[in-house]
Amino acid sequence: MLKIRSFSYILNEKRGKMKTKFYVICMCVCCLLSVWNLQEATAKVESAGDGKISISSPKTALLIIDIQNDYFKGGKYELEGSSEAGSQARKILDVFRKNKFPVIHIRHESKQKEPSFFAPNTEGQKIHESVTPLPDEPVFTKHNVSSFEQTPLAEHLEKEKIRRLIIIGMQTNVCVLGTVKDGVKKKGLEIIVLSDAAAARKTSIHNETLPKIETAGAKIMTAADFIKAMAE
Repeated sequence: MLKIRSFSYILNEKRGKMKTKFYVICMCVCCLLSVWNLQEATAKVESAGDGKISISSPKTALLIIDIQNDYFKGGKYELEGSSEAGSQARKILDVFRKNKFPVIHIRHESKQKEPSFFAPNTEGQKIHESVTPLPDEPVFTKHNVSSFEQTPLAEHLEKEKIRRLIIIGMQTNVCVLGTVKDGVKKKGLEIIVLSDAAAARKTSIHNETLPKIETAGAKIMTAADFIKAMAE
């Protein structure tokens, strides 16, 4: 009986030690996950304690996508709300220029044999007067949905150490969304899309796309809210 009790005692003692080790391991894993989640959240926000958005940390650039004449009144593919979106885009552009923050323009050029809009070297393919580039602002021409596909954009961002993009432009459901997906998933960038500085063929399509942009990993703000939240 003594031997049996001793064996049972030893067995229970080992089980107790194993449970203790397992508990300690679980606690360590939970702590590591908590720290990781906190760091990830902090990296995504990168905001000052007063709710301001820092433009210098991480380094931030304004990316203007396809705000071109064919999307406006008189163009070959007018979008609903393009004029209003262009006005908001101008406000954001003025703020970035005033503070000497980086600005990048994307201009689409169709490669189709008989394009319905954005035909090369046409008035409709030119960047709209609301956001006319300055001589020192880079302009990248694209032929695909994403601003990253077959353009120097990624290399430019890496060279300039830009890790956050403020995106404005057209069309919300096509090139804006496509650029967001590539920027977040493939390039690991933080992205904020300014909803009222973007437009689509129909306002309903624009509104339906905004949740998809958030799902893709970008933050949605209005132009006014972004300007209010800006801090150097």
